[in-house]
Amino acid sequence: MREKLSGGSRRGRGRSRLAVATLSALLLPFLATVQDAAAAGTRRPPASPSAAGATKLVAVRSEKVSQGQSVRLEADGRLQGTVDRKAGPLRLVVTLPGVRNAVGSMGVSARGPFVRRIGLARTSGTEKSGTRVTLYLDSPAAHEVRRDASGLSIVLTAEAAGQPAGAAAAGQSRSVSEAATGPRITLSEAIRRTLEASPEILLARQTLRRQRGFLQQAAGEFDTTVVFQPLFRRGLSAVMAGAQKTPSSGTTSFRITGGLLDNLGRELEQDRDPFAAGGAVRQLRANPSFPRESTPDLLKGQVLGMQTSLLPGFGPSSVDLSGYPSAEKLDTFTMDLELPFHFRNGMVVSPLLQTQAVQDRSVTGVPTEFQATAGLRLDWPLAKGGGAASADANERAARLEVEAALQTVASTASRSVLQTVLSYWALAAAEERLALVERSTQQQQQIEKFSQALVTADEIPRSELDRIRARSADAEAAAAQARQALVSARIDLARAIGSTVVDLGDAPLARDPLPDPPTTSELGKVSPGELSALASSRRADVKAAMRHRDAADVLLTASRINLRPRIDFSVQAGYSGLYEDAALDATSGTGCWRSITGRWAGPNVALGLRFELPFGNDTYRGQFVQAGSVREQAEISAKDLERTAVIQVLGLSLSVRRAEAEASARQEAAMESDRMVATSFEQFRGGELSLIDAILTERGQTQAALDYVTARQALASSVAELRFEMGSLVPYSAKEQDVTFGVPVPIGLSFANWR
Repeated sequence: MREKLSGGSRRGRGRSRLAVATLSALLLPFLATVQDAAAAGTRRPPASPSAAGATKLVAVRSEKVSQGQSVRLEADGRLQGTVDRKAGPLRLVVTLPGVRNAVGSMGVSARGPFVRRIGLARTSGTEKSGTRVTLYLDSPAAHEVRRDASGLSIVLTAEAAGQPAGAAAAGQSRSVSEAATGPRITLSEAIRRTLEASPEILLARQTLRRQRGFLQQAAGEFDTTVVFQPLFRRGLSAVMAGAQKTPSSGTTSFRITGGLLDNLGRELEQDRDPFAAGGAVRQLRANPSFPRESTPDLLKGQVLGMQTSLLPGFGPSSVDLSGYPSAEKLDTFTMDLELPFHFRNGMVVSPLLQTQAVQDRSVTGVPTEFQATAGLRLDWPLAKGGGAASADANERAARLEVEAALQTVASTASRSVLQTVLSYWALAAAEERLALVERSTQQQQQIEKFSQALVTADEIPRSELDRIRARSADAEAAAAQARQALVSARIDLARAIGSTVVDLGDAPLARDPLPDPPTTSELGKVSPGELSALASSRRADVKAAMRHRDAADVLLTASRINLRPRIDFSVQAGYSGLYEDAALDATSGTGCWRSITGRWAGPNVALGLRFELPFGNDTYRGQFVQAGSVREQAEISAKDLERTAVIQVLGLSLSVRRAEAEASARQEAAMESDRMVATSFEQFRGGELSLIDAILTERGQTQAALDYVTARQALASSVAELRFEMGSLVPYSAKEQDVTFGVPVPIGLSFANWR
């Protein structure tokens, strides 16, 4: 029986109708790329484009028509070539050998009932290079190609019930790959959701908000404040020794004189001028017994014996000490009003107004004294805490930290978007792999069923059935693994975009397919040195690290200044006013106002100097050591991040070049595998290939398609990573203490034109 199979295949005869029908039924469904060639057998190939004269594709347009959608390819002549249908994802591939792409490689948006996106890529191989136009379909559709002198049009309409077997199989493969239902989102939508809801970005924004609070707090040290401090004090103290005598009857003259003497003593104790207007000396001089030539120094010695010396003038009978108090009662009410202005060089200038009222309640008839002082005080640190480098160090460091936080938000957003892009491409690749392996599984199941019929018809030996069953089991295992990978990819994308998923059906699916390899590489237009320079100047995390280092520099300089001793200079100048009235209490607003609006004396000037030299100075020495350590850490982090970015850019630029070459090679390998499967059918019909070899050629075709998907995913991921390392993945603007984002560009190497 084996002799019958192999010998018949070599001699090209002995083929049963069942074998030929079986192979046709198996090969045509999974050969969408060569469907027309397989159906036509030895059909003559289309005329070369050189005969029609088309050498350049100039425009691609999509528009809705009454029955569906039309895609127009404009060229400089008549377009020939092939239009093939593929699954995983479902798409139409227009191959135009010998035609140069003058449209570009970024693709064309095609919103319509069937085509959602049009991709453009360059083809190369043993024949002349050309252009490949890929129409990605949302749903199966019948297509009609209409050629004319200036290009061709592809009209897509809804499929009829009696569609060809090959188209039905391709549509079936697509529906199988969409068995996992869920919302489909574009890459742009996934990125938008990431920027809005990513927890990492939200946390970074809260960190920015906190840094703005620190800056506001540091700037508040220089806010202008109004200081108002009222103080009321009531005191009771014993009078001087010898002032208390045995009381007797008489006039009140001595009681008044005793009160004036008591006022004189208090003025001398407070270093006040008793000779001033309203002072005790002016009042006592009205008494004939008071020494008129007394000076403040002599008064201090004479006041103790003044009462005794006055006794002869009044006579013993006229002295009455019964009303003289045994204790002194004073009410003091002060009000201080200041408006200090803090400057960023450490200086403080304070306009001030001070009032003081003193009332002696121990003796009747003594007037309440109201004093007012208006002036200006200047406090200026000359060493520690002085100068702009020290006084406003906290504010300048906080402002730099806000700038660093702004750059950190941008860096976090770029990193989150990168994770979303990588997750999205992984999901798109998982969907394509699942479509391919499920199609292969269906084909292997059909092969097994038809092989059983061939064994029954004695066309192949029964031992071949075991090989086919093993291949079918492998395909089912690969499909199960692909389904699990798709579930993981959906969850990863949901996590990356910040979505809440309570059921697998809520996890998103990818609407956009993996991008095709570019027709030409733009990476070679920029040297590695220029790439490294661009990475150092554009990456947000590098800028943030430099801002951290600058903030540490500010604090280090301030801590170095604060190691000095404290030398504070102060000066106060102003005028004083005085008012007395025995009828007013110390809390009287009238007396206070009259002291302000009355007669002023001055100017009065006071100078001061405060010197402080701590032993050891451990507090500020410790702060200096801490600031120096923080600065060194920031410097190390900034240099390491910049160094790592340069290395990553160089490595990824090589990876992108290799990925481009590999994707092009895998693309050619997949196309060659498609041609081999088509050729295997013709070889079988001619007796040059056995039935089993022709059937198992499908395995190589599926693996080639899977390798092409992996290469496209690696290329798309490498481009996104390179854009991230170059700082060009997410455009942003950091102004007015906030960050705004532009439209992310995860595809293409447009930064090659930044020179």
